[in-house]
Amino acid sequence: MVDYQFLEEAIVAIRSHRAVLGDAVVETAVTVLQEKMQLLAAVPTHQTQSAESHAQVVVLQADLSGFTAMSAEMDAEQVRDTVNALWEKLDSVAHSWGGVIDKHTGDGFIALFGVPMAQEDDAERAILAALDMQLELALFNELSRQRIDTGPLDRRKAISEMKMRIGIHGGPVVLARVGASRKLTAVGETITLVEQVQTAAPVGGVLISYDIYRQVYGQFEVAIPEALAVPGRQEPLTVYVVEGAKRHHLAAGGGKWRESELHFVARAAEIEKLQFALQETMNNSVMQVITVIGEAGAGKSRLFDEFERLVAMLPVQGCILRTQAMEATQAAPYALMRDLFGRLFDMNPRSSGHVGREKFVRGVESIMQAHQISAREQAHVMGHFLGFDFADSPYLENLANDLPRLRRYAHNDLTRFFMDLVNGCPPVIWLVENGQWADAASLDLIEFLLDSCADLPLLVVVLARPEFWAERPSWKSPDPFNPMSTFTLPPLTGIDTRHLVAQVLDDVPNVPLRLVDLVVHGAQGNPLYVEQMGRLLFDTGIIVRQGDRWQVNLSKLADMSIPETLTALFEARVACLSAAEERVLQTAAIFASPFWDGAVQQLAAEEHGINPGQVAESLSALEQKGLIVRQRSSALTGVLEYQFVHDFLWRVIYTSTPPVIRRKGQDRLLAWLDSKTTGLQVSYFRELNAYVRLMGGSYPGDGDGGHE
Repeated sequence: MVDYQFLEEAIVAIRSHRAVLGDAVVETAVTVLQEKMQLLAAVPTHQTQSAESHAQVVVLQADLSGFTAMSAEMDAEQVRDTVNALWEKLDSVAHSWGGVIDKHTGDGFIALFGVPMAQEDDAERAILAALDMQLELALFNELSRQRIDTGPLDRRKAISEMKMRIGIHGGPVVLARVGASRKLTAVGETITLVEQVQTAAPVGGVLISYDIYRQVYGQFEVAIPEALAVPGRQEPLTVYVVEGAKRHHLAAGGGKWRESELHFVARAAEIEKLQFALQETMNNSVMQVITVIGEAGAGKSRLFDEFERLVAMLPVQGCILRTQAMEATQAAPYALMRDLFGRLFDMNPRSSGHVGREKFVRGVESIMQAHQISAREQAHVMGHFLGFDFADSPYLENLANDLPRLRRYAHNDLTRFFMDLVNGCPPVIWLVENGQWADAASLDLIEFLLDSCADLPLLVVVLARPEFWAERPSWKSPDPFNPMSTFTLPPLTGIDTRHLVAQVLDDVPNVPLRLVDLVVHGAQGNPLYVEQMGRLLFDTGIIVRQGDRWQVNLSKLADMSIPETLTALFEARVACLSAAEERVLQTAAIFASPFWDGAVQQLAAEEHGINPGQVAESLSALEQKGLIVRQRSSALTGVLEYQFVHDFLWRVIYTSTPPVIRRKGQDRLLAWLDSKTTGLQVSYFRELNAYVRLMGGSYPGDGDGGHE
């Protein structure tokens, strides 16, 4: 009996002889064989030995164009080595974005996203993988041309013309063992449709179906939709060519130590100061740096969110760049600048190092269009100076070991870059969150730009805690007309705090005045305290659900000790956790932030004997209690990424963990990170590793050393 695997191999063999047989013969034969494969796919499960059904899988199919031409110009061994090297790179891209390679088809392959478990960002990751694959192929072609610097011109041309069509579609898929095959392979209508989408994709392009488009709406630039006629289907399939990731506002994502989503109240004066600074920047075309100082939890990020909302209503829309300083990278020179460029040019940690660098170069070239002749060289110089590692660049042969000269050239190039960036979409607002953790080199560079780009409509807003002044006292100026000014975010008034309490406890009817007074007194005008105190009232059973309503248990309120600080408040919340939840938090605290469920599961099992199921349950409970936040996507494949809701909570958990347990856990964490970051753009993870080593099992002030 002819089996599924035999048909697959026959299709591969026929397509490999396209140059001899011609397109018409190949397509006719392949269509017949594909129809037979569909019939086999419809065989009942017991006849195919075993099967797994998945309700929603995103399927990516790639097919090389120019493969046959290349084969004709090379001997069999060269073809094998070249193709193996290429597929190794492309497979690695798919794996790094969470895809599972279903099958290779000689000059193409199929990757599945959402197997074994569907995730909400499967479609987004599949498209990002496709874009990275196209870039990997372009770099592979370039490297191949460099290696073949001698020999027949036709051979060089054949390699230079290798391109790829990629189609992406989603839907139900069955993984089945069919015929004599021992491997589960994807079958069903979704697989048939994705091949039609891939075949219709432009050479060198990515084509997605409407099913995928609706899942990623607003995240990518796409061409006008087209109707794709599909054999055997009455309605045409709507498809879109993906032109690239959308250049939207750079919202602080992955690495953010985020504060809770609080209601915005009573910050009219501070909003007015930001609006005044923006108006001054726009009207007089001047660069300004304005620093907003506030205690932890004072609502600095929420203030900027409101400011951004108002900016969006202006008739002249500029560009808002949101960057995030992290404690883990405070000692790494230019970490903040790398975060800026990484977000600006979509340099995701999942991408390989050379793809990340190429994104940086292409991004710089797209902005510095007035300097196209030298933009690539300038990108290499800037990138190497900022730590993106262009050490092998021919442009750096005489610069890499001459640091003063490299610095001078890079500063000049960065000045030109920001001029072109701002002139392309004035005004530009650059937000720096958690400025107290910004590395000194990046802050020095901001000061340099203020001197060299004084006449640019660029507004830099730095949100920081009071300790920022110890590092940058020169930035402290109350004069709003000074190009470097500051203001302090004061505590909320008693009335405004009461309004916030009422909003936080909105679902609780008839909240006793005594309870409101206790929260207002404890908060001392801190919005984060109000939000977390509201959660503590639920944790302790002071507010309980009876039937379909929430009620206040005043008898328990009388016995409650009101926390006086944010640290004490988080300690009180941790005291309400179950033993398993606390152990899971202690394990996660070894990472700082972010952390990943896979590593927590491994470390918790080794140290505390908690099985993966219990870890998953605990993480879900901690998320519901608002102590951790699950990120929409993860920097690492195959694992979920979380963050602590606030660094104060992390400190509480970290300092409560015995140093000996921290040291053991950190050694295991480093080994786990090394195993997960192989082949990725690892600069961030190296900094995280260095931070873990620097902590050395201790935290400042616990009598066991420190890192500050």
